[in-house]
Amino acid sequence: MATVPASEGFQIELANGPGDGAAGGVAIVRLTGTLDVSTQESAEHFIADLVAAGHRRIAFDCSDLAFVSSAGLRALIGAVKLVKPHGGAIALCAPRPPIRQLIEFSGLKALLSLSDSVDAGRTALGG
Repeated sequence: MATVPASEGFQIELANGPGDGAAGGVAIVRLTGTLDVSTQESAEHFIADLVAAGHRRIAFDCSDLAFVSSAGLRALIGAVKLVKPHGGAIALCAPRPPIRQLIEFSGLKALLSLSDSVDAGRTALGG
């Protein structure tokens, strides 16, 4: 799975390849830019393809994610709904303070693991 430029200002890519032992079975997905109504659909398709390929534990590297709107939150909730029935889980790694606060204040922390780094997120997901 390659980089998917969802639109100008947003990018989503699988940062580790299939079977990458360094990731311990956790897919590391890098989010860059703005996750909002104009990029939500592309993000949802990318995540659905990832889950269809067998990935059940996904750590989103949010260190370069500048903004998440309510539509972006829906994409993240959709990811949880896709992996949960298969025993999977989602971690948001290294989110900037405003994004961390959005997740915490919206009550989504119960659905999404928040981690300070990708390594911590991988560990939280059992990888």
